[in-house]
Amino acid sequence: MKTQIQKILIVLAIALSVNSKAQTTVDLVYVFDSTIVTSCSTPYAIDLSVFGYATGYTAGLDIIDLHCFWGDGTDSIAAANITSSFPDYFQSYGIPHTYYSPGIYTVMIVASGPDGTDDTMYNPPIIVGSGCTTVDGYCYTDNNSNCLFDSGDDTLAGQAINITDASGNVFGYSYTNSSGYYSTSIPSGFTGLQISPSPSIYATICPASGFYTFNSTGSSLSFDFGVVCSASSYDLYASHSFSGVGAPGSNASLSFYAGVYSCTTSPSVITLTLDPNVSYVNMITGPIPTSVVGNVLTWNTSMSSSLYWSMGFYANINILTNTTATIMSSACFNVSISPTSSDLNPTNNSHTWCLLIGGPYDPNSKEVSPAGIGATGDIAPNSELTYTVNFQNTGTAPAINVYVMDTISNNLDMSTFQIVASSHAMNPYFYEGNIIRFDYPNIMLPDSNANEALSHGWVVYKIKTKSGLTNGTQIKNTGHIFFDYNSAIVTNTTLNTINTALSVSENHNELSTLIYPNPAQNQFTVEFGEEVSGLLSVVDISGRVVKTISINKTNSVFVNTDDFSSGLYGLMMPGVKLKQNRVQIIK
Repeated sequence: MKTQIQKILIVLAIALSVNSKAQTTVDLVYVFDSTIVTSCSTPYAIDLSVFGYATGYTAGLDIIDLHCFWGDGTDSIAAANITSSFPDYFQSYGIPHTYYSPGIYTVMIVASGPDGTDDTMYNPPIIVGSGCTTVDGYCYTDNNSNCLFDSGDDTLAGQAINITDASGNVFGYSYTNSSGYYSTSIPSGFTGLQISPSPSIYATICPASGFYTFNSTGSSLSFDFGVVCSASSYDLYASHSFSGVGAPGSNASLSFYAGVYSCTTSPSVITLTLDPNVSYVNMITGPIPTSVVGNVLTWNTSMSSSLYWSMGFYANINILTNTTATIMSSACFNVSISPTSSDLNPTNNSHTWCLLIGGPYDPNSKEVSPAGIGATGDIAPNSELTYTVNFQNTGTAPAINVYVMDTISNNLDMSTFQIVASSHAMNPYFYEGNIIRFDYPNIMLPDSNANEALSHGWVVYKIKTKSGLTNGTQIKNTGHIFFDYNSAIVTNTTLNTINTALSVSENHNELSTLIYPNPAQNQFTVEFGEEVSGLLSVVDISGRVVKTISINKTNSVFVNTDDFSSGLYGLMMPGVKLKQNRVQIIK
């Protein structure tokens, strides 16, 4: 009997242990060296930072143990508190270690909760050299096709230069200046390194392979790159930055930017359409509009040639919310840039976004476009996502240095990653594990009390989803923003979900449509120029989706509007642009 009772108690203990284990989780999010990832000499002292989430524990009381294996045969123990200000979040700064010998070291961190629940993550490789090798050179357009940088060639500013080894470890990253010159220092004593320009609208023809392979020996090495670009190739783009809409009768600021990837200067027209609930007051930052007609603002401008993320046009506008507006309803805005006739990617020439009237605005936030349909942010397979990280210094003194840490989802294709724009001069660092650090050294960002308009910053990048993702695959993204030596500010988490029902029969930039009758009363028909499949959404003027209809291999669809109010409505299908997409309902 005693033995049987003991067995029962053991089973109960195991069951309770399993049950307790299932109620707690430990998830590491970031592990990185908060200084640099390469060093030219020893000894090299690093300062490691660790961040993560732990659920099921008591915030402010329970502690997460951090076991650090430094990759050089040594290890140490640190601890992280679960914060009470941001429940379930833990962080630890300044975990020290010193390397005394050259090499490539990968740090492993094991984070464990009080009950033994744990998670493991690896830091991007730390590279320590026996000395320093300066790598420099020029990037130029090879106008005379002789693969020599001479008087017949033009220099190329803003081109990213990347140095890696065969394993993909990043040894150096630089940008060419206004004279086309780049320079960076890398650790000496390593073989089989590769240097090349990052992909852009320019093609590298010198050398023909597009890269050089070298060993980091000696004090200096030079590599020049010749590129070509078609003068007719350009890609104009426009989108919004930090924005808000005040309560009825109050002011707020609305920001947007535009740019071009091009070999030549592009005359352009930028148009901003304001929501009927707001009106234009004046410019806070940026050029005065060429014309203001009602709620439509137009700028006739010239976009300077650029192959990377230097921002060509930026505007911050003071807007006034009408006293007749309804608080917490939506106000929608559109910015567009033309011409589009020869644009390589006309889908990013127009951008619409909606904001809550009088709603709260978080200046440190993460946005994704397209936001997708519904609470799960449904998007079509093979979509391109544009992410914006907004940040603002709301302290009491200028922020000297700012950096943003971002881990790219494994469901996104890193080979398609492209920086679109940045508010200030910025250096991106790419680590293993799809981690990117956007670094703003010596940014001297004013605090919002001293200069609200200039206290903001942002970075924008775009990336495509991986092909072959299954229905229901989720794509999440969270940013961590660091102001000087302060704790990380954690942004909201964006969410997109792959919905294979949103796929269209073929990939079109524009789909021919006919809507009739228009205006309509109780019903209307949408006739497509060909057979399509997907989801057709009807949105009201506030941007709210009022009806979604599933379409499966059809040339037309009937829309009942008995429950619609009088007004103007728009039609949209993810992945395509509808040629006719407006209908007026009259009751």
